[in-house]
Amino acid sequence: MHQVKRFLTCRQGVTALESVIAAIPLIFALVGIFELVRTLFVDDLLQRAAYRVAYTNAMEDHAARNMTAMRNACLEAIRDEVGDWLSFELVGQGVCSETPDPDDPAVDFCLTVTVIAYDNPSALDNGTQSSGQLGGSAGAMVVVTVTAIPQYALSALQQRLFGTDGSQQATAIMRNERLGT
Repeated sequence: MHQVKRFLTCRQGVTALESVIAAIPLIFALVGIFELVRTLFVDDLLQRAAYRVAYTNAMEDHAARNMTAMRNACLEAIRDEVGDWLSFELVGQGVCSETPDPDDPAVDFCLTVTVIAYDNPSALDNGTQSSGQLGGSAGAMVVVTVTAIPQYALSALQQRLFGTDGSQQATAIMRNERLGT
């Protein structure tokens, strides 16, 4: 005990203590910078994923047969574009389902992908959705929105402090180039 008291009262002890106190704001600043860079990086990946889903849908020879086929096509397009750069599951699968299995691996984001078709640019402008094929028919305008909801530990803190869910969103619009219906 006597040595600790002596250490804190000598000049070397005070210098060490000041260094520790000065390091705390530096660590918080670095965490903020890393979070900002991570947000920008994820935003870029989401935008690329949205464009890839829209492009894949536009170049497909035929419309998706059902929702499962559309979901699988979206998932494959996203995985092709972002690869291992983004740890995610689609909402409704794995840990992003309503009743996740405890053995499911943890992911950083739960993704929601919406594909809305409009018969033509005027319908897109008016907000009149197509009642035709899933993913739109030939020549239809398709709006793809990819939303990422974070699942990592810092997102829960962000939700408490700032009142947001921390989700990020990207949108892509493309005309279907398929030849037939």
